[in-house]
Amino acid sequence: MNCTLLNIPNFCSSYYLLGLSKHLRLQYSGKGEFSRFDFRPLAIMEIGGKLVVVDNSDPVGVDAGLLAQADLYFATNKLSDSPNYAHDKIIPLAPHYPVNSASVFLKVFWTRLFGKEGKEVAKELYRLQKRPQFQIEQENRVEGNSLFFAGSIWKKEMEANQLRYSFIKACQKHPGVDFEGGFLPRDDGDNLGFDDALAPRRYPPREFMDLSRKSLFGFNNAAVLGAISWRVAEYLNIGIPIVSLPFRIELPEYPAHGEQIHMIAEIGEIPEFLDFAVANHDYLNKLSKGGKRFFVEHCLPEVQAKRILAYL
Repeated sequence: MNCTLLNIPNFCSSYYLLGLSKHLRLQYSGKGEFSRFDFRPLAIMEIGGKLVVVDNSDPVGVDAGLLAQADLYFATNKLSDSPNYAHDKIIPLAPHYPVNSASVFLKVFWTRLFGKEGKEVAKELYRLQKRPQFQIEQENRVEGNSLFFAGSIWKKEMEANQLRYSFIKACQKHPGVDFEGGFLPRDDGDNLGFDDALAPRRYPPREFMDLSRKSLFGFNNAAVLGAISWRVAEYLNIGIPIVSLPFRIELPEYPAHGEQIHMIAEIGEIPEFLDFAVANHDYLNKLSKGGKRFFVEHCLPEVQAKRILAYL
């Protein structure tokens, strides 16, 4: 069966194009009415005579016209408490992260390198090549009490910034934790008052993931506008135990607390959990294995693509 792309999605859709390529023959037939969605985190396609949309945007709402046209509309950030997403047609997807699917992208869109969109197509290829190749990662084990966290300071997300700040300060103060990281300084120099929680340096992608692998656990809170962080899927794949504040988006299935993830209700629980974590590596390793199992069962690219196709 063919999957005909009707727009040129940006690198945020790479995970799903990779998954769909394992089940379908991908091809491109751009239509003028969908060109306005080119190079955005939207994949618009025709599969089996139906118009299917995979929306990887931050949760800013959906395009009403596109939603009306679509036979199936999937979203990676369907906010639970937003009227903009209170529509039965919008189907949630499991966690994902952009990957290097440049070969898939090039095979489908190579002719556009010589068209008016050539410069933008080349930019997307460059972005894709900067992302990691997808693979099912080897099993990970928690050893030692190092804990790594490094994240951005978001100009318009003060609540999320404050949660991360509280987490960083709790880690810095805990005598049993060897903490590394902090907020990454903003390029404009305005660190919004969080200067006492800045990381000593920036971490190249490979070092970032190596430090994350060795960490007691990975911390998750809602990202921009309540979106799910790409780190959730990356941590699950690597087998990094996750400690998470409540999700603000809908998921098709949720990882089980105490088995596949450790959920906390509010940030004030972190100091007590740090006490528990340094003394209970067996629990963290159980989360690692359980989270990995959740990833394989629900999040693999081909598994998510199969779920999309099941709705046809």
